[in-house]
Amino acid sequence: MRKRLTMVILIALMGVTLAAQQKRKAADSDLMRDTFLAWNSHDPDRVVNFYTEDAVYEDAAYGEVSHGKAEFRKFAASL
Repeated sequence: MRKRLTMVILIALMGVTLAAQQKRKAADSDLMRDTFLAWNSHDPDRVVNFYTEDAVYEDAAYGEVSHGKAEFRKFAASL
C-alpha cells in the first residue's frame, strides 16, 4: 500500500512539474514574440520597455554597447 501511494504521489508530482514547464515555455515564447514585435514596430519606447533601467545592451553586429535605458533608447531609435 505504501509503495502504491508513493508511486501515485510521484506521478502526480511529475504531472505538476510537466505542467509548470509547459507554462514556463509558453511564457518564454510570449516574451520572445512580444520582444520581436516591439523591434519590428520601430518604436524605441516599446523596445526599451522590455529592459531594466540598469540594463547593458550589446549589439555585436554594430559594435555598440548601451548602458541603461536612455542610451539603449538612443541606439534603438537610430536603427
